[in-house]
Amino acid sequence: MVPKHRTAAPLVGLLLFLGTLALYYPALQNGFVNYDDPHLLDVQLFGLRPAGHHAQSVLWHAPT
Repeated sequence: MVPKHRTAAPLVGLLLFLGTLALYYPALQNGFVNYDDPHLLDVQLFGLRPAGHHAQSVLWHAPT
């Protein structure tokens, strides 16, 4: 039998990850601000569409 804390930890991690995504989902609707510098890879991947840049930021900051 697997101890209860070993089965709960992955579930808690998944809930934290999904909660973070849900919390920061509205950031995908934001535009650019004047102090954003043009990251070359970001611009190649997403162009000047801010939602892709914000999505990448949300994923970088989501708990793992």
